[in-house]
Amino acid sequence: MDKSIEEIYESIREQFLEKDIDIPEPLYPVEYDSIRRYCHMVEDDNPLYLSEEYAKKTSYGSVICPPLAIEYFATHGAWPPPYCIDSLTPMLQTIPTPGNNNINLSTEWEFFKPVRVGDWLKAKIKIVDIYIKPIRLDPQAFWILTETKITNQECATVAIMRNLILRHRSPE
Repeated sequence: MDKSIEEIYESIREQFLEKDIDIPEPLYPVEYDSIRRYCHMVEDDNPLYLSEEYAKKTSYGSVICPPLAIEYFATHGAWPPPYCIDSLTPMLQTIPTPGNNNINLSTEWEFFKPVRVGDWLKAKIKIVDIYIKPIRLDPQAFWILTETKITNQECATVAIMRNLILRHRSPE
């Protein structure tokens, strides 16, 4: 006999809510050349990220990492894909919700400390909420809120990223 959606929901909440999801340790420390390439890619010419001479004269005292480049250094890198934070699909596939369509509805960042060249970052992902909320395509769509906490080598929190993901079934 098939489980009801409520039984599936309770089982998923019990199994996954507030549990850390393991991801591999990062391969590299924060590196100046990676920051430089990131800045050129996104056309960010802020001298705080690109000029050691300029950055030394600021209150930071050294080159810092652009905030949205932090997640790259906190993970195993962009390859292989299952370990990239912004590629949540492989991680979400471990959550046995009905449906196979994922939509990342929002991403919210909080930044607490600057990240400098030489820092080693680590990310921990956990699911902080799961609930059912109807949408037009699926009256029993699952909404999943994840939180990624990024810390440095001193275990100080440098950033927190929250993602709200919708998983729904196809209308057919």
